[in-house]
Order: sequence, then structure tokens, then C-alpha cells
Amino acid sequence: MTKIEYLYELQRRLNKLPEEDRAEIMDAFEEHFLEGKKAGKTDAEIMEELGTVNEVAESLGALPEKEERTGTWKDYLNETLRFVKDTLNSVKETGVHFEWNIDRGDDFRPEPDDMTGFMEEEVQELYVVSAKGLDMKLRKGDTLNYIYRGESCAIETTSENGKGYIRVLGNHSRHEAEFFLEVPESVCVLDIRVPSGKVYAEDITPDTFAVSGSSADAEIRTVESKAFRFSSNSGDLTMADSSFEKMFVNVISGDIDIDHVNADLDIHTISGDIDISDLIADEVYLETKSGDITIEGETAILEAVTISGDTDASFGNHAEKITLKSVSGDLDLTLPDENFRAVFETVSGDISNETDVEELLRGHGHYEIGEGTTEVLGKTVSGDITIDVE
Repeated sequence: MTKIEYLYELQRRLNKLPEEDRAEIMDAFEEHFLEGKKAGKTDAEIMEELGTVNEVAESLGALPEKEERTGTWKDYLNETLRFVKDTLNSVKETGVHFEWNIDRGDDFRPEPDDMTGFMEEEVQELYVVSAKGLDMKLRKGDTLNYIYRGESCAIETTSENGKGYIRVLGNHSRHEAEFFLEVPESVCVLDIRVPSGKVYAEDITPDTFAVSGSSADAEIRTVESKAFRFSSNSGDLTMADSSFEKMFVNVISGDIDIDHVNADLDIHTISGDIDISDLIADEVYLETKSGDITIEGETAILEAVTISGDTDASFGNHAEKITLKSVSGDLDLTLPDENFRAVFETVSGDISNETDVEELLRGHGHYEIGEGTTEVLGKTVSGDITIDVE
């Protein structure tokens, strides 16, 4: 696809927007192409940074209506483009997406046509990169062994000064292409980069663990690490029964589903939903443009920010400071008891106090409720706010 074809198709996909908004959007994209050209990039590289027309149009179509936005379309687009560029900085355009079925009972035992290998040198840092879409399954092992299952390709392994590299090269045309990897405890840094497919990991314990890809999904279970990082364009993250000191997530349109995890969270999406349950944390920061946020668990500090998505938060006794912000989304908060002090502000939304705590002050769109130790701040422009206790 050429630049002209890209912009023409994007303009066609945005034909339901007002003409003024559509013109601002197209001007912003034209400027992005000009800036990219000045930086020495090709049109193909610029389009790769922006994402496909479908992805861009879907993200823009998910925004709130114009009267509910702050700033211009151009302001929002520039912010979105910067987010996309940062997220996809080290990720190439996706190849073919594969479905992963964890119920098949794969047990890492090679079959006659499989390609197998191992790394003799003990490594502390391991980097695994695939040129094309691939499903990966990782588990704990005594030595660093791998199995490749699929049509012909090349596996390149190198190690030096405690760093190991596994590169899966070639074109994968079969949907069953899979890569099995056993990771020993000696590996402290594990970095997985696959453009598409799914990375499934269980029972591994690196100090730092990263998964990135343009449309790669990740399913993480019973993993312990100091830090986990997930970066994807349209991939989903599913996590359960795991523990980290810190977890960083950056996706554009993928969904985040976290259950029974002990970790401080820093999660950013554009249109994906964030669903968190049975969480134990000290600090949590969540941001999404048009996705919904649902969070339940124990955390001392929470900040959840949306533009048009709804937020539903429920916390235990350890909450100290909760901040919920939205432009047009609704905010629903449930606390374990009435030991809180809440300040709510809205321009045109309704505020519902479902507790027995008396409202101390009521002004134009401004409520103060309670005198307890938990601090709650809720701000919206047109969304409704509800507070309740269990």
C-alpha cells in the first residue's frame, strides 16, 4: 500500500465524522508523514509506525463525541501517535496470527520431524526473537532446551559473556508452528519478541521478564519475577496466580485480564478493557482512552484515568488514596466500610451516595462525604458517580 492509498482509505473509513474533524485528522496524518520524511524514514516505515488503516480507524471511532472531548482532534491524534510510536518502537509489522490451545496437552517431548537444540553455556540473560508469527510455550527446566515444531526454518543460537540469543528465522506457513522452551533458574533476564502468535509461560522465575510483539498475545501463569513488561499493538494479556514487584503494560487495542496477582501495576491502553480481580498491591496506575476499567482487591494507592470508558472499583481495608478520573465515563466505587473522606466533582453528571455517611458540603457539582482516613477523589465532566460500602 502506498502513502496515497493509505490516506485515501483512511479518509474513506472516517466519512461518518463531521467534515471539520475529518479535515483535522487528515492534516495531522499528512504532517506525520512529512516529519517522518524529514527524519529519513520511508513511507512504508511511517505506515508501520501508524498501524493499519483498520486499527487507526477503529481507535478513532471509539473516541467520545466531539462535545465530550477536550482539545481538538489534532491534539488527540498527536498524543495517540506518540503513544503508538513508543509502543511499537522495537516491534515490526505483524505476520500471521496463530491460535494457541493450551488444552492440547503438549509436553515438550519432541516428535520425529521436530527441530531440537540446547545451549551449553550457562547464560544469565536470554533473548528470544522470531522473524515471523509463532506460538511459544515456556516452562521451567534444568537446562536451556528448545523444540521447534513446524515447517522448515532455521534456528540460530549464540552465547557470549553470559548473554544468550535464540533467533527463529524463515517463513512459517503452517498455523501449527510452535516453539517450546525450557528456562533454567540461572536465567535472570528473559526477553521474548515475536510479531504475532501467543506466548504462554508458567513456573519460570527470571528477575525480569518481557514479552513484546505487534499483535502477540501473552498468557502468564504461576510466574514469579521482580519486573514484568508486556508491549503489544493489538495483543491481549491474560495473567493469573503470579507475583511481581512491578508490572508494566502498554497496548493499543488489546484487553488486559489479571486475576490473583501480587504486583504494583502501571498499565496503559487506548481502546482495550482492563479487568483486574483479587489484586494485592501497594500502588496501581491505570490509563485507557475508551476502554472500561474494573478493579477489585487490596491496594494502598490507585489512580484510574479514562476518557469515555467506565470505571468500577472495589477495595478492602488497606486503601489509603483512590483517584478516579473520566471525561464521559461513569465512576462506581465500593469501599469495605464508612471510614473514608470523598470529594466528588462533576459538570453535568449525577452523584449518588449509597452510604449512610452524611454529605458535609454540596455545591454546584461538588460533594464532600465523610471524615475517615481513606482519601477518595472522583472527577468527571458528564459521567455519573456512585459510592457505596459493602
